Amino acid sequence: MNKIKNSIKQLAVVLLLLICSTVWAQNEKSVGTRITDKTTNKELTSTAILDLDSSTRGFHMPRMNTTQRDQLAARLMADETLGKETTGMVIFNTSNDCIEYWHASTGKWRSLCGSLPPAKFDFITGCENIKPSGGFTIEGIPAPSWQQGFALDPTKHFLQIEVYVSQIGTYSISADSGNGYFFSAEGQFQAIGNYTIYLKGRGMPKKGHPQSSGEKDKLKFTFNGLPSKKCDTGYDVTIIPAFLKFQINKATYPALGKYYFNEDMSEDAGNKIDLLVNVDVIGTAKITAKNDELGLHFFAEKEFTLDGPKQPVTLLPVAGHVKPLKNDLESYELTFEVDGVPLKDIDVTINEAKASVKVEPTTVAYDATQVNFGSEPLYRGTAINARNTITVPVKVVSPGITKLKLTNGEGVEFVSESQTFVRNKANPDQTVPVLFNANVNGIQMPSSPTSDFTISAEEGRFEVEGDNVITFNLEVKPVAYTIDCATISSNRSTILLDKEIQDTYTIIVKANVTELGEYELKTTVPVQGITFSSTRDGVKQEFKTLGANDIVLYAEQKTIAPSTPGVTDVSFINNDGNSETLCNATFPVRVGYAPLNILYIRNDRPTDNFVQMLAEYLKNDRYYSETGEHVKVGPKVLKTIAVNTNYSSGYNSELGVQRRAEIVTELNKGIYNLVIIDGGPIAAIGLDAAVHTAIENYINSDKGWFVVSQETDIARYKKLFEGFNRSDLSPESRGFGTMLMKFNGGVDTPVAVIPNVNRETTPVGYAVPTNSHFTMIEKYTYLKNYSIWQSSVETLTYDLTGSQFEPLTTLKADLSPVEAMTMIHKTKKIVILPMTNDVQYRGLLDRYNYVNGEMVTGKYREYNARNDTYFQHSYFLGNLFTTIITDLMK
Repeated sequence: MNKIKNSIKQLAVVLLLLICSTVWAQNEKSVGTRITDKTTNKELTSTAILDLDSSTRGFHMPRMNTTQRDQLAARLMADETLGKETTGMVIFNTSNDCIEYWHASTGKWRSLCGSLPPAKFDFITGCENIKPSGGFTIEGIPAPSWQQGFALDPTKHFLQIEVYVSQIGTYSISADSGNGYFFSAEGQFQAIGNYTIYLKGRGMPKKGHPQSSGEKDKLKFTFNGLPSKKCDTGYDVTIIPAFLKFQINKATYPALGKYYFNEDMSEDAGNKIDLLVNVDVIGTAKITAKNDELGLHFFAEKEFTLDGPKQPVTLLPVAGHVKPLKNDLESYELTFEVDGVPLKDIDVTINEAKASVKVEPTTVAYDATQVNFGSEPLYRGTAINARNTITVPVKVVSPGITKLKLTNGEGVEFVSESQTFVRNKANPDQTVPVLFNANVNGIQMPSSPTSDFTISAEEGRFEVEGDNVITFNLEVKPVAYTIDCATISSNRSTILLDKEIQDTYTIIVKANVTELGEYELKTTVPVQGITFSSTRDGVKQEFKTLGANDIVLYAEQKTIAPSTPGVTDVSFINNDGNSETLCNATFPVRVGYAPLNILYIRNDRPTDNFVQMLAEYLKNDRYYSETGEHVKVGPKVLKTIAVNTNYSSGYNSELGVQRRAEIVTELNKGIYNLVIIDGGPIAAIGLDAAVHTAIENYINSDKGWFVVSQETDIARYKKLFEGFNRSDLSPESRGFGTMLMKFNGGVDTPVAVIPNVNRETTPVGYAVPTNSHFTMIEKYTYLKNYSIWQSSVETLTYDLTGSQFEPLTTLKADLSPVEAMTMIHKTKKIVILPMTNDVQYRGLLDRYNYVNGEMVTGKYREYNARNDTYFQHSYFLGNLFTTIITDLMK
C-alpha cells in the first residue's frame, strides 16, 4: 500500500515538473526539458530533449511485468502506424529485471540485458530457393497456395529460406504480404556460415486473386529491419479467392406451371422454380432442385457479380427429367443441391429451403347415358355375380394410372383393372372404354327398382369432372335349380314312435343351383298328418351360392307324435317360380323304432375282447333300459372286423385294403350309430388315415357313440403305433392316437399306475353318477363301490385336470378327476376305457361266468376262487352300454 502511495507521489511530482517545464519552455521558446533537484541552475544540454540532473535520484522508467508488456505489444501490433511510431519505446520488465525496448520492424521487445548485437545476413542466392509448405492443394492452381479468409497456422504453414551469415548476432526475419498475413522468425546466429531458417506463417489473407488474372501477392523480406538485397523483388504467393458464399432464403418454393403424369414439362409451358438468395461472396452458383423418385429435375447456373440480399434465381427443367412418374400424392417435395461452395457450407447455403411440385390428379369425365350394363341382368335383392360387367366410356381430362371402382354406398361394387389414362391433346373429346368387373362379395343389390353408383379410385388420386352418378335399373330375379332324385336322404332312418316329431327328422334333397334366390320345396303326401317343407316359420330360405346346395325339409306339424309303424312314399313340389323340371321320384319315410347298428373293430383273440359280451348282450332286449323293461329298438346289426394278430394278412394285403375301404364307405354313409374299437394296438393299426378321418367326421357330426378300449393314456396310442417299424405296415396306421388327441385340444392326458396292495381282495373305485351330458344308469349296481379294471398288481388311472374329458369312474371317494379310471368327453360322444388282461376280461364279460348265459341278473360263480366282488366289472359295463343304447333309442 505504501509502495502505491509513493508511486502516486512520484508520478505527481514528475507531471508537475513536466507541466512547469513545458510552460517555461513555451515562454522561453526553448527546445527540450531539464529537470534537476539541485539549487544551482544549469543550462539544458544542447543535444538532449530531456536533461535529468540529480546526484541522489535515478530515472524511474515505466515498470510492467511480461504479461502487461505483451498486452501493450498486442495494441502496438493491432495498429501498424502506432507500432512504427513507438519503435524504441522503453520499459522496465519486472518479471526479468531487464530494460526492454520496442522493435517495430520485428514486432518484438528487445532486451538490454546482455543480448548479442544484430547479425548481418542475407539470402545465399536470392528468392529462387524459397520453399513454402502447408498450403492448400487445389486442382489447376500451383501448390501450395493460401486462400482468402483462411488464417495461417504457425504450426503448419512455413517458408523455408537459405541465408548466409557474415556476422554473428541476433536475427529477426519478416516476410510481409501487405495483405493481412506474414511469415517471421527470430533467434541468434552463433557462427558465421549458411543456415536454413523456417519462417512461421501468421495472419489471414484479406484479398484473393482470380486465377485468370495471374495476380499474386509479393512477400517482401526484411532482415533485422532492413530489406533483403538479394530478394528485393519479393516472392510470389498465390492467394485463392474465397469460395462463393450465398444462402437461399428459407422458404418452400412452389414449382410454377401445371404438371401432368407422364407429360413433358417445359420452359415454354411456364414450368420453373423462382428462388431468392442472399449473396455474401460473389461467384458462380449451380443450384438443382430434384425428386428422383418423381423423375423431375430443375437447374440453374448463375454468376453473382454483386453481393446483397434477395437476388433472384430461376431454375428450369432439365432434359431427361421432365416427365412426372407419379401423381398419387397431392404434393411432392424437391430437395436442393448446390455446387460452388465448400462442402462444409452446403447446409448453411441451402438453409432448410425446399421446393414442391403439384402433379394434377387423374381426371376423367363421362356421359352416364352411354354406359353399357352388359348382357347379364342385375337383380333386386340379389348379389351380383362374376358375369355382371359394366363398361363406361370416359374422356381423359388429366392423365394418370389408377384402378377405378363403381360403388353404390351399400357395399356393392364393380372394379376395373389398373389402367393408364393418356390424354389426347389433339382430340380432347376422345373416349376410352373402362371395363368394370363385379366384385363378388355376397352383398346384395337393394330391393328397390334402381340403385345409384358413382366412380371413385381404388388406388391413386382421382377426380371426375362434371356429373358422377350412374343409375342402375334392377330386375326381379327368379330362382333356378334342379334336384338329384337319386340322392334324397334323411338325417335318421326312422321317425320315432309316440314322440313329437319337432325337428328330429328331416329330409335332405341335393340341389344344383344355377340362379340364386328364394326357394320353397314341399312334400305332397302327408305321413300320419305330417308334411315337410323347406320354409321355416313362414320364411322362405334362399340360395346364397351357385352349384351344389342341400335343401332341408322340416316337419310343418311339429307337435304330432306318430303312433303307427310303417312306410309312406312322398313326392315333391316347388312353390318358388323355379322353371326347371323337378324329378318324379318318391322317397320312403319310415315311422318306427330306431335301429341299433354297431361296428366293432377288434383283434382276432375273442377272449380279450367284448365280442362275447356284445353277442350275448344284444340277445337280451329287456336289459336295454334303466327299468329293465324292453326298450323299443329297430333292427339290430353287429358287424365285427377282426384284425389278424400275427399280421399274416398284412397291412397292404388285398383283404386289409378292402376292409379299410369298406369301413370308410359305411361310416361316411352314416350306417352306424355305435362304433367300438377294442383289442389294444392290434386293432388300431388296422386303420389308416382315411379311416381316422371317417371316425373323426363320425364323431364331429354326432352320428352316434364312439367307444375305445385301450391300455394307457391317449398319447400311448401315438407312442405305440408310431413306434411300429414294420415293412408290412403303412405309416398311415400310426396316427390313431393323434386323431384322438384332437378331441383334447391336441394335448395328452397324463397316466398314472396305482399299486394294488390288496391284490383285488377289496373293491376299489367310485362311479360318477352325473356328467355334463351323460348320466350313468345304475340299475345293476348292487354294491357301493365298483371294482373296475384292477389288475393283480396295479390300477391304471388318468389325470383329467384341465382336460376336455371327465371321469366316469375314479379311485377317489370324492370323485376327483386326478385318478380317473374311465372317462367320457365333455361335449362329444366318446368313451375311453382302459384295456384289461385275459383274466380280467373273463371276470368282466366271459359268458361262461353267467348262469344260463345271462348277464347281470344271473348268479355268478366264483372264478379262480375269487368272490363276487371281483365280478362287479360286469355291472359297470352293463350300466355303460345300457345308458348308451338308451340314449340312441331316444
